[in-house]
Amino acid sequence: MCLNFKRKNFVCHPERSRRALQLERGFDSAQPDKIEIPLIRGKKQKTMKKLLLFILFFGITSTGFCQLKSSTFEEIDSLQQIQKRKIIVFIHTDWCQFCQRMKATTFKNQEIIEKLNSDFYFISFNAEEKRDIRFVNHTFKFQPSGNNVGVHELALELGMMNNQMAYPILCVLNENNEIIFQYNNYLALKDFKVLLEKLEK
Repeated sequence: MCLNFKRKNFVCHPERSRRALQLERGFDSAQPDKIEIPLIRGKKQKTMKKLLLFILFFGITSTGFCQLKSSTFEEIDSLQQIQKRKIIVFIHTDWCQFCQRMKATTFKNQEIIEKLNSDFYFISFNAEEKRDIRFVNHTFKFQPSGNNVGVHELALELGMMNNQMAYPILCVLNENNEIIFQYNNYLALKDFKVLLEKLEK
């Protein structure tokens, strides 16, 4: 058997006898099993290194990239009892291109995500949601306006500006569920950061 050791620049040559190899390494011929020890130890070291790298990688991933927490309207009352915060409602639709752009840029920014998660309650609300929603002791329903089209009553309540709905819409509520800010246009990352800073004051 030819063992390919990589320590001390030693290379095994097939023409050498096992006894010659043992003498070069200082092993006693009565204890041939000791030749295998460096290989076993080397495998354990490699395995440990891989395990540590695996743990380190996933540790960095889990702490370095957090996800935006989106609450529901039904959860707000319970959350406000734990900690009073302003509520940021992002009203959007599936067909609105600017809505999708904000989702892919503004709401993917790690600084924005951390700020929303720590200082606000964030709600991502599809204006064409069809389920009933219970909020501020009232049940809001979907209002159909044609064949499988319509708008939710709560979206109208929070997003209507000058008698029209234009998406995307940002609606901010205070701790008492009162509207304190509305904006119905695309909001870039830089502008959204400014808005959050003003809302914190």
